[in-house]
Amino acid sequence: MTEITHEEAPFLISRSQAARRYGMSQRQFDELYRRHPEFPVLHIGRRVMVHREEADAFFTRNIRDVIEMD
Repeated sequence: MTEITHEEAPFLISRSQAARRYGMSQRQFDELYRRHPEFPVLHIGRRVMVHREEADAFFTRNIRDVIEMD
């Protein structure tokens, strides 16, 4: 995700909001997005923004993969 369209802007949340949304500490969330290059983050200057819908899809995909491995 490199460009932000006007329609996508309402779906962007800060990394602290994302950590709360997914029930993680700020540290756990930071490690997650740094270790997974496909995680939908956008760097705007020093800020890290997360596309909410793409992050939801990322977690759904990964949860499904973990469940299927069992």
